[in-house]
Amino acid sequence: MPKIISEDVISKIIDDYNSGASGKDISKKYHVDFVKLKKKLVANNKIIPRESELTYEQLLKISNRYRNGEQLKNLAKEYNIGITKLTTRLKSNSLYFKKYTFIDDDELNTYVKEYNNGYGLTPKEISIKYSRGDSSIINALRKAGIYIEQTSRWTDEEIEILKKYYPLEHVDDIIKRLPRHANKQLIFAKASSLNLPAYNTWLDEEIMILKDKYSKVNIEELYNDFNCRHSKDSIRTKAQRLNLSSNPFWSEKEIEIVRNNYSIQSMDDLLLLLPNKTENAIRGMAKKLSIKSKNYIKEKYTEQQKQFIIDNWKTLNDTNIAKILDKSPAGIKAQREKLGLYKTNRDCSKYESISKFFRGHISEWKNKSMKSCNYQCILTGSKDFAIHHLYGFNYIVKEVFEILDDKHFLKSENIEDYTKDELDYMLLIFKTPLYNFWVKMFLINIAFARP
Repeated sequence: MPKIISEDVISKIIDDYNSGASGKDISKKYHVDFVKLKKKLVANNKIIPRESELTYEQLLKISNRYRNGEQLKNLAKEYNIGITKLTTRLKSNSLYFKKYTFIDDDELNTYVKEYNNGYGLTPKEISIKYSRGDSSIINALRKAGIYIEQTSRWTDEEIEILKKYYPLEHVDDIIKRLPRHANKQLIFAKASSLNLPAYNTWLDEEIMILKDKYSKVNIEELYNDFNCRHSKDSIRTKAQRLNLSSNPFWSEKEIEIVRNNYSIQSMDDLLLLLPNKTENAIRGMAKKLSIKSKNYIKEKYTEQQKQFIIDNWKTLNDTNIAKILDKSPAGIKAQREKLGLYKTNRDCSKYESISKFFRGHISEWKNKSMKSCNYQCILTGSKDFAIHHLYGFNYIVKEVFEILDDKHFLKSENIEDYTKDELDYMLLIFKTPLYNFWVKMFLINIAFARP
């Protein structure tokens, strides 16, 4: 039974066709046989066939461009007409001609050089560059005996090479080892059929090993456990994304390494000296020891540079400012915070609840309080101190919730129930002068010596 199409759908189909949609796309979108439907629409004068819109002047222009080297299939696509119909229209107006010319030795040598035994341009790329058909290029290379057939069978030796190197190397390097299969999609398809893990992807068993061992062994041992499939930086990054912490205990030797090197070595060098520690752990220990980083000490800022940071920190990120001022992003961040300019964390996905969202935005007050205490315990003068609230943070959050509830703004504790604009508003309530005063008071008087 033929499918009945409503007038509303037909109207939409006509609009899509007149807007340039292809017949194939229309058939797929509306689940109709557009070839048959098109004939009815044309017969009822509801649409005008696109090919009939080509005037003689347009056909003449197409013919001249075709004569000057452009491919007919590209011209057909440009004018929204099938290549067969375009050829017919050109022939009926005596504008079509066979332009094929045999490939001479000089031209062949050029293609051979560009192809470079499969390591250079593909036949498709050569055809576009020299305005030749794909098949002409392939046939010429085939006759020259250098074309690598895309359907080449895999030898046992090639399969063994793929098994050995596919998990360890980028696909571009694999192709260099397998020149007969110089096509990424072929490599991917074969690797998939063999169930081979791709380079730099993490397997479930590897993640289990990482979770089990990360806090117990050094990076070098993990690197070997993974058969060198993942770089040491990749291992650290994956561990951070999984919220894994390295060994939390610091030996006297490790602390001494931080004390002696943090101000003179880059973070990359420090990670080599402390393979069991993450970047955040090293920064935390340096902060605890009140040691400034190499970037912080090295980078000096003029008054003009400081003013530039003040004028632009809200609209430019630290990386962009660093490029403009020829500084490091870490140095810009340190200088910005030294100027009392703190960015709000806009990435809310890492917070499990509204309470944790608020807690994640008190660094500004903490830094100001530490500065007021001269970065030392107010009782003992020790540089080894911790920060506490005298007025419990939970009480502060509770009072903020009461204010939000009075405004009929509080939906739940689930952060996913709020838009970014709503979270910004809630943060503004949290940072009102009243709460700002509370938290600053508790931070200014909070540096108690650790037992």
